[in-house]
Parts: sequence; C-alpha cells; structure tokens
Amino acid sequence: MNFIKYIIFSGLFVCLISIQSFASNTDSDAIDRLAQGIITNQIWRLQYNESAKRIYQNQAENLIKNGLTTIELTDKEKQIIPQIVEIYQAIPENILRDPQFIAQTKQILLESLSSQEIDMLSQRDTTSSQELYTKLANIDTEIFLESNAAIHKAVNDPQFIQQYRNKIGEIIQQLHHLDENK
Repeated sequence: MNFIKYIIFSGLFVCLISIQSFASNTDSDAIDRLAQGIITNQIWRLQYNESAKRIYQNQAENLIKNGLTTIELTDKEKQIIPQIVEIYQAIPENILRDPQFIAQTKQILLESLSSQEIDMLSQRDTTSSQELYTKLANIDTEIFLESNAAIHKAVNDPQFIQQYRNKIGEIIQQLHHLDENK
C-alpha cells in the first residue's frame, strides 16, 4: 500500500515539476496576452452580442414591472432599462476579470498548449495548423464552460450579488423620487 502511495506521489510530483518548468519556459507576457484575449472574447459572448442584450433588456423590463406591480411601463420607466442593462452586463465582466478566473484560464492554456503554440498565438501567427485550431476550439469550449460555472457560482452567492441588487435598487428609487416630484 505504501509502495502504491509512493508511486502515485512520485508521478504527481514529476507532473507538477514538468508543468512548472513549462510555465517558466513560456513567456509570461505571451500567456497573459492570450488569456486576456480569450477572456475578452468570453465577455463579449456573455454581454455584448444581440441575444444577450435582449435577454438583459427583458430581465430589466420584467424587474421594473414586478417591482412596480404594473403590466405596461411608462416612457419614464422605460428610460431606466439601459441603466439596469449596464449593471447586468457588468456582472460577467467583473467575474471573468477576477484574478482567480484569470489564473484558471492561464492554467488551462498551459496544460493544453506547447510553448511554441502559445508564442505563435500571441504573435497572431496566421499560419497555424489545423491541429492547433482544433486545440483552440477545445480550449475555448473548456474556458466557456468554466466561465459559465464561475458566473453561476457568483450569482448564487448572496454577498456577491447584493452589490448589484443595491445598484439596481438605487436606480429604481430614482424613478420613485422622480414620481414624487411631480
């Protein structure tokens, strides 16, 4: 039993050393640029494409309707929808710009790509092979799944989400304040 533990421990130790030496041989600026590019792509997917905008707009409209217990919004009430959409759009960006998620993204890249592939990609070498494009597609999918998991975890964390609820509450309070000044 101890012999098996020794072999497993030795194997893990060798893997950690090889990953560490690979990481030190890879230009950290290249991995940083590559990770930031991938994260920026994920942020765009989650907040700026038209489908996401429509979802955020619908959520904002429903939030206002439910908060005001109304079926139809007035023009004044519709004017605050873009402010609430901005808050919704900020959530995934703040989560994906978190140092822990950035480190996780870098780790996925380091485990999936060779140092030459990282250099090629960071220099925007367009002569990449089909194999590299396939690896990138797999990496992109893995990071997308990880980003969704990170977002799901964060929005279900009452402490994290409270700051956004407070901002939305302030916006809706402004609407009530405007109505009182009539």
